[in-house]
Amino acid sequence: MGCHQAEFSPDGGSLVVVRADGDYESAGPDSTSLWIVDIDGTNPRSLTEGRHGDYDDDHPAWSPDGATIAFSRQTPGTAAYERQLVTVPAEGGEVVPVLPNEGHDDVAPAWSWDSQQLAFIRAEPPASGPQSKTVWVVGADGTHPRAVTAVPDAHSLGWHPDGEMLLVSTFAAEDGTVWLVDIDAGTATPIAEHATFAAWSPDGETIYYFGKDGAQQSS
Repeated sequence: MGCHQAEFSPDGGSLVVVRADGDYESAGPDSTSLWIVDIDGTNPRSLTEGRHGDYDDDHPAWSPDGATIAFSRQTPGTAAYERQLVTVPAEGGEVVPVLPNEGHDDVAPAWSWDSQQLAFIRAEPPASGPQSKTVWVVGADGTHPRAVTAVPDAHSLGWHPDGEMLLVSTFAAEDGTVWLVDIDAGTATPIAEHATFAAWSPDGETIYYFGKDGAQQSS
């Protein structure tokens, strides 16, 4: 058993983590599920049912209002690259699909700061080459889904507090680029090379990221 992909609650008092059950070190987990644990490591409780052979849940994202956790779910019998965007109340309850499962790989959800929308990365099933990855935005209730722009090797997202821009971090072959996406215009502009895992400061004035020595920031 192992835990990873920890995400803080908005009040900083708890963490949601992905728990992997089974032979995690060699063959890979039999299933994964979401758990909530207090910040001091006490009071662990199961949020989703990840019993052997059931679901694989990952990429949890806690809504800024603290009420809901979005994540990706692979259901039994589907391919490894077919994951569905779903939500669950942070206090526990029914898992609700945001979008229908139509053979896509919908991952890395990120909440708008008003908790009303979700951005996510959609990867099409691979054919003979790399997966095609596109940034999408959808209402938290599943309404008005739309593709924003393609970003090859997209890995993680961050929503600016004003709701108009997204940070998109890519990661491939041990390197990456940070892009700034204008949601309405559907444009993507590189702002840091040899960099990844970018995040906004709470006031939206500063961007933080992991970068290699010599990383360049575009003007």
